[in-house]
Amino acid sequence: FVGTVMMCLAAALFSFRRVALIDPALVSEVDAMKKVLEARVVRKTFEEGSQRVEVLRGVSLDVAAGEIVSLEGPSGSGKTTLLSIMGCILTPTTGEVHVGGQAISGNEKALRDARRRSIGFIFQQFNLFPALTARENIIYALGIKGHKGSKALVEADRVLDAVGLSDRKNFLPRDLSGGQKQRVAIARALAGSPDVLLADEPTANLDTAVGVQILDRRILATAGAPSGPVPVMAPVAVSPR
Repeated sequence: FVGTVMMCLAAALFSFRRVALIDPALVSEVDAMKKVLEARVVRKTFEEGSQRVEVLRGVSLDVAAGEIVSLEGPSGSGKTTLLSIMGCILTPTTGEVHVGGQAISGNEKALRDARRRSIGFIFQQFNLFPALTARENIIYALGIKGHKGSKALVEADRVLDAVGLSDRKNFLPRDLSGGQKQRVAIARALAGSPDVLLADEPTANLDTAVGVQILDRRILATAGAPSGPVPVMAPVAVSPR
């Protein structure tokens, strides 16, 4: 695969594994050379009273357009912390994160813009608003990204159709199965065609068959950008290792 995986000695207790391209036919050679996400010597230390816990110790990683990269390791090894840093939810203690070639660490505006427009995040929990329908949950997220009115409505219907939920778009979360809720979460993450898709144990609460089904590469490719590079997916512990 295009791109390299770099990790400093003892940087973390997990490993990186390049799984595949979502669909090689959708990624040109030029796009495949682009590093859409980079972490450079990232360190993260948490302070708990008088204790200092160093979770990440100099982790470096780059991901090219269309790649699927898996972070594999035991619970508590720092996978979620790294994903949260690359997803602009947390900031590193030291080190740099680049999204689309732009350094975002320490730049509040760049962090906010990347979080809203460049990154889609699928969480372990569905995190759907219970009083909003599947379509409304996605429209709300699109509003934060700057998509309003009919444009947001059309985009919400597009991604729901791509994940096979066009007939459930007006259902509340309580009326959806676990697999259907996670499909809504995937559609929400892909709405607006982000450059990067990060998934933090997205199938942990689902049985194996449903988990494999909702992470089908064809769904990710179809629900991604109608044109241009496919979003990158960095799944964490999709299957136990």
